[in-house]
Amino acid sequence: MSKSLLVVIFLVVISTLVDVVYFILSMVRNEGKKRQQKDGNFDKKKTILIFLMMLFTPVVGEVFFFGSRLMQKVFFRQKGNLEGAATFDKSKVESRNPANLERDMNLAPMEEALAVSDKTGLRNLMLSVVKGDVTRYLSSITKALNSKDSETAHYAASVLRDELNNFNAHVTEMKNRIDVADTLEKAALCDELLAYMHVFLSQNIFHGIEKENYVRTMEEIGEIYFQTAPAEMTAEQFGWLNCFLMDIGEMELCEKWGKRSFEYFPTSLPTYTNRLKYYFKTGRDEDFFQSLSDLKTSGITVDKETLEIIRMFEER
Repeated sequence: MSKSLLVVIFLVVISTLVDVVYFILSMVRNEGKKRQQKDGNFDKKKTILIFLMMLFTPVVGEVFFFGSRLMQKVFFRQKGNLEGAATFDKSKVESRNPANLERDMNLAPMEEALAVSDKTGLRNLMLSVVKGDVTRYLSSITKALNSKDSETAHYAASVLRDELNNFNAHVTEMKNRIDVADTLEKAALCDELLAYMHVFLSQNIFHGIEKENYVRTMEEIGEIYFQTAPAEMTAEQFGWLNCFLMDIGEMELCEKWGKRSFEYFPTSLPTYTNRLKYYFKTGRDEDFFQSLSDLKTSGITVDKETLEIIRMFEER
């Protein structure tokens, strides 16, 4: 028997022994994980598939599998740095109106529904919307004002009129309560009113002078909140004020809130996003590049909005 054949047989035997040892150890490990009610790195099916792959591709299979595992341990063992990443403060979330899944699943996008010539179906859709909590759907309902069906347009106009009247009355009432409240209550009321106004303003249902007035009102509430309890404000609230003030061209106020956001939340994604947006709008290229460099070295995971700002800057 030639030496080369002996070498091949030896490698195949060793390879098979490695495969068997791997299979036994992996199965024992999986059983242990199962008893502890935890998910192991490999389940039984994966273990069997890997075992068969290595068994039918001796030497090559083992080199590929164990080599990839070694590379993963060496080059990808560091956990992602999530410190400072954008988070949502779940402690302030309270579900007052549980979602009606059956109703929501039957609602078509308003843009598509308006294109349908079936007036009865369109009216039924509008009525189902009207009967529910329409606060977060005002932007879509606004599109129904241009419907060719007069009754649908009437439904939309009625809903918008009532909701906007309620919005204006509630804002006025809350402002009056804030003016006479003590420090502790004042902060809580400001927090509530900022969240309430954000729901409406973020849907772009206001325009011109009306939008400017409401944004300035929101900025006044934010200022009261900041002077009362700045540590209780969130990065998202700083971001809301930045964004809305930028929309109406109040760049000085926008810069003020941007500086405050950086002071209190220097490692928050909304802080960087709004700084990039502000520098992009004001044409401050050097500051934009510096903020972008700081963002890259911060370890913060960027979102789609931030990437879009960077893309627009590069294409400018």
